[in-house]
Amino acid sequence: MTPTHSTTSAGITRPRSAGTDIALIAVFAALIAAFAMMPPVPVGPPGVPITLQTFAIALCGMVLGPWRGFAATLLYVVLGLVGLPIFSGMRGGIGILAGPFGGSILLNPPLGILGMSINGDLPLSAAAAAGLIYWPGDIVKNILAASVALLIHRAFPDILRRRGVSVESVSVRQEQDAK
Repeated sequence: MTPTHSTTSAGITRPRSAGTDIALIAVFAALIAAFAMMPPVPVGPPGVPITLQTFAIALCGMVLGPWRGFAATLLYVVLGLVGLPIFSGMRGGIGILAGPFGGSILLNPPLGILGMSINGDLPLSAAAAAGLIYWPGDIVKNILAASVALLIHRAFPDILRRRGVSVESVSVRQEQDAK
């Protein structure tokens, strides 16, 4: 494939190919699917499961950046909605949105709360209160995703370069944080 554009970091211009971006998007979509296949833990009144999908989605954004992370998440959602059994509990298809957890994979927590209210037959205030039990887990998952993203960026600094971030600026920030 021919380079579509280039990134510059530390005075070095590196070609950026669409093929590499597509591969990263596909790999991270598969990562979300793999984490979704881990056994869910049902919690709360309508039994909305705690899964590691949100961890993988946060990791996508932190590693790939907003556009490629969004593309990986969108690919995962589209493949699941067309019927591949890659959602939590090895389910797939558009009918998944009719369950009490419909929407919580798209925008946590607002659509999750709305989904619990509508599909779980709960008043909106009760659904919001039930949604609070997920926040501590989401905070922990986001902290862990940030830690894993830092490790990935240290091991594969080219991913940062491909996002247009200077590896040297990240190293300087890490050294300042260590002091």
